[in-house]
Formats: sequence, C-alpha cells, structure tokens
Amino acid sequence: MLYRMFIVFIVIVVYFSGKIKAAQNDKSSPKIYHTFPAKDIETDGSVEYRIEHLQPSKYKDALKLMTDFLIKQDPTIAAFNIAKDAGSAMYLKKYWTYVLNQHLSVACFKEGSDKVIGVNLLYVDKPGRSGFKWVKPIKIKMMQSVMEFVNFDVCDKYKVKEYMSSAGLLVHPDYRGRKIAEHLLIARKIVCENAGIQVTSTIFSADASNHIADKVGFELNASKSYQDIAKIYKQFANVSDHFLTRKSIKY
Repeated sequence: MLYRMFIVFIVIVVYFSGKIKAAQNDKSSPKIYHTFPAKDIETDGSVEYRIEHLQPSKYKDALKLMTDFLIKQDPTIAAFNIAKDAGSAMYLKKYWTYVLNQHLSVACFKEGSDKVIGVNLLYVDKPGRSGFKWVKPIKIKMMQSVMEFVNFDVCDKYKVKEYMSSAGLLVHPDYRGRKIAEHLLIARKIVCENAGIQVTSTIFSADASNHIADKVGFELNASKSYQDIAKIYKQFANVSDHFLTRKSIKY
C-alpha cells in the first residue's frame, strides 16, 4: 500500500513539474506591463491600450514601423536623408534587428488588436561593450558624430556598471496624441527592474520626446541645440526641433 502511494506521489510530482516548466517556457502570452484608456481612432469613444513585452513574432512589425516612419522623422536621421541612402538605411535596419534580438523591447497595442502601434527598442549598454559590428556607411558615421555632442559618462555619474538604453521610440502617426510614448517610457522602469538594472539613459532628438522624458522624470545630462549643430553640419539648418539631449533616470 505504501509502495503504491509512493508511486502515485512520484507521478504527481513529475506531472506538475512538467506543467510548471512548460508554463515557464511558454512565450505565447506576452507580459503586459500596464494598460491605460485613450481615444479610439475609429470612434469618439475610449478604448484600452496596453504596453507589453515585444514578442519575437512581432519583431518584423516593429522593424517595419521603424523603417516606415522613424527613419524619415527622427531629426538626426532625416537631416542626412538616410532613407534615400540604401547602404545607410540597411545599416539601421540591421542595427535595429540586433537590438530587437536583445529581447528587452516594449510595444503598444490597442484592445482587441495585435497591430504594433508604438515601440521602444531597448538594450543594455556599458563602457567597452563592442556591441553591433557592421561596416558603417559615411552618413551613419556623420550621424554618430552628431550624437557625440551629447556624449556623457552615464556609469560614472550614477555609479553603475551598465544601464538600459534605447535605439528608438516611435508611435504610429495615426495614434499620436494618446500619451502612448509616455506610457512606453514609464514601462521602462519595469523592464529595468526585471533585468536588475538601476539606470536608464537615452539620447532624445525631438521636442516631443524631450518633453515626454521631462514629464516622466528623466534628468538632463547633456544638451546641444540644433542651431549650433547646423554651424558644423549644414544638413541641420532646416531642422524644426530645438535640442539634442542625453537624459537619464536612476530608479
């Protein structure tokens, strides 16, 4: 009798251990960080939007959103007309794919839909990390030299060994004005906590993203006006945004 009870006990343990392991490995249900109400684009009513961990099955959709809009609208990219330079555009596509494969990015979806309407590409950075390796076209080198204007030693300032950074924050034009970018930035705190990261730091290139960053608590580390940048790179002479900044938060 005791032997049979022992066998039954072993079977139950094995069964539930398998269930637990399967649940841990099941990535079909993405982690939802939070939800919020906002106006629907199809009606005058309010619908629920959700910010969730971006699943690999949606990487292509997120990449398309970046290549369709960010590459044409981000001041530091658009100034060099990178969308029209095949080599530079391919570099950014490869780079964004590399970042997506870090499996840290977040996205926004509307209730009842699996269409990616907003995305924030995230990765962990630290001094000396070689990171993405790809031959840089001349326009990419120029763009990165502009980024150097707001170069800042994040790890030294906040006394950390690594930090969460971003390769792009974008909301589909049809869905702007609903605080989606704000909620994407707010979700970064949870991403950092899950990864054991204390600090997030990002270069913000547009007036809108700079305003949102200030609103959710980012502090200014470095800043350069596009007016001053235009004195060195004439491509920025007609940029309507005002400042390129580096901003950070320590949670």
